[in-house]
Amino acid sequence: MQIGTQEPVPDTYKGVKVTKIGEMVFAGHDELKNIVLPDTVNTIGEYAFYTNESIKKITIPDSVKSIEEGAFGYCENMASVDGCDGIENISSYAFSDCYKLSSITLPKSAVVEDKAFQYSPTKIYRK
Repeated sequence: MQIGTQEPVPDTYKGVKVTKIGEMVFAGHDELKNIVLPDTVNTIGEYAFYTNESIKKITIPDSVKSIEEGAFGYCENMASVDGCDGIENISSYAFSDCYKLSSITLPKSAVVEDKAFQYSPTKIYRK
């Protein structure tokens, strides 16, 4: 699958609905800059975007309930995460080492596991 620097992740791939961003599927893909996930996705898998230093922004639809371990770990230049209104769980190290991610807004009921934002200066706001 090829994704341009500004294009959204497709909602179908080879005729199958995309419901999960799989484990390490975009890890190290430095061509990714601004990511828009489709509303068919409900899970962002372990280390899905790991070490993508070029990512600046991601838009997460309300359909996403879970962000698994290390999903955005070492996305050192990611400064913005939009959406997140449907998040129920953020696993350990999901946003570790995201040095430019200063804040994120999550539902009051969302569970944020220990070390989910390790070494990130992120302030968590609840709504």
